[in-house]
Amino acid sequence: MLNGLLQRRALDEAFAELSRTTDPVVVQQRAEAIAAYGSAALHHLISLLDTPDPQLRGGLGQVARHLPREQVVPALRAVARGHERSDQARLAAVTLLERFLGEPIDDAMIAGLRNPDAAARQSLAELIAAMDDEPLSVVEYLEQLGQQPAEVVDMVLDALPAVEPSPHLATLLRMLAQGEDARIARRALDELARMRSPAALRGLASLAPNLPPSLSPSAERSLRKMRFSGVAERADHDPRREPWYAPGLRWRTLMSPVDLLGSQLLWFIGEDESENRTVFFTVLIHDPGGLRDASGSLDAHGDHVPQRRRVGYAHSVAGDGDAPGLTLLEAPPPLACRALRRALALNWEAGATTPVGYRLFSPLIWLSDEAEGAHDFDEDEIAAPPALDEFGVADAAALFGHPAFAGWLEALRLAPVDAESLASFARRLDAMARWLNVAGDVWAAQAAETLAQRLGAAQSDPDALAEMISFLEAAAGRRRESQDQSKENRNV
Repeated sequence: MLNGLLQRRALDEAFAELSRTTDPVVVQQRAEAIAAYGSAALHHLISLLDTPDPQLRGGLGQVARHLPREQVVPALRAVARGHERSDQARLAAVTLLERFLGEPIDDAMIAGLRNPDAAARQSLAELIAAMDDEPLSVVEYLEQLGQQPAEVVDMVLDALPAVEPSPHLATLLRMLAQGEDARIARRALDELARMRSPAALRGLASLAPNLPPSLSPSAERSLRKMRFSGVAERADHDPRREPWYAPGLRWRTLMSPVDLLGSQLLWFIGEDESENRTVFFTVLIHDPGGLRDASGSLDAHGDHVPQRRRVGYAHSVAGDGDAPGLTLLEAPPPLACRALRRALALNWEAGATTPVGYRLFSPLIWLSDEAEGAHDFDEDEIAAPPALDEFGVADAAALFGHPAFAGWLEALRLAPVDAESLASFARRLDAMARWLNVAGDVWAAQAAETLAQRLGAAQSDPDALAEMISFLEAAAGRRRESQDQSKENRNV
């Protein structure tokens, strides 16, 4: 009896520590240590399923992963189907089964909830409390929600009017509006428009450039209506609760060249000299893959980013460890915004959502004064340069001998050459033409734009497309001859 009492106390303390732990590595270590208690740990886990703490609920999922599967799965299924258990406990059991253990869920598991509306309201109240402590908790909540049947998401949206208004709810809706489910996205957008709060207006303003053509007009209409009704965008802003909105920062952008695989890095750097604060947000885009990744820091050290220089200056940034260095162009913000918009269009064309980190922090970019001013920016500064009047095989070979285009022709030859791949190649050339133009490399910029225009014009004409393929093959051959001659000269 004494051993049992001591064990229960040890488990009480262990689970309490787990609920206070945010470091993923430490969470895993503590979950594994708890699971070592075997059946006692399982019984304790089952007793905690009705916890209102989402942090602890995530910890329970990690413990479940370390318990014997033949024991934990039947126990959780029994709770999920147990009509005598609280709605909160049943939904938690479903979450653990589906998200953490990869078990299929049937409708019977969530059928017969005594008060589904109350459970949904409780879920939103927990989210608000969790985001007050850590705004990034919305990511964990969305991951859990994404593992639930669509009916559960609808219950959460239905419960919104009964929950006390909070900017955290605007963040939740903004994230749902950018999700994979088009029906849920439209519902979230409609709910955001009904909130009529400054946080909701900020959400709509940041969504307008981030939604596919089927949804963005709705966001723009709702945004106009809310502004006409007198809602102020910068009112009631708490930086601690909405860190992804940072008015007053002075933004600059750095852009890498497009590499031989079609990838490009965009660095958005927000600076507040009065507070000695730097916000750093980097986005990886790809053609034809679209927006691939996003990450950053809300409190970056100023020494970790290159010093501000004139537009057109090329920074050389050393790589970490054995990683190669990186060239980053000090570029006008509208040029980076243009590149980002084109990458988003590729996502929409493919029906692919953007990374969750981008969805959460993209207001840093799109609600900045620099992004809003991009529409009125001098187009000449980011426009493509004029094409060359004459451009032959030798010119193309010279272009692909430029360091910025190292490996481009070789990479094109390794992939299937068709209309789609050449269209992507043309877009990359156009992007590089603008990059080189800002960098002051006039001939290379014009040459890249000339080839981009010719490839673009050939897309709808099979004969012209075949002619362009032959042209590129001839340029590749001329390039190889030039390289062979250079080797011979060095060996002499």
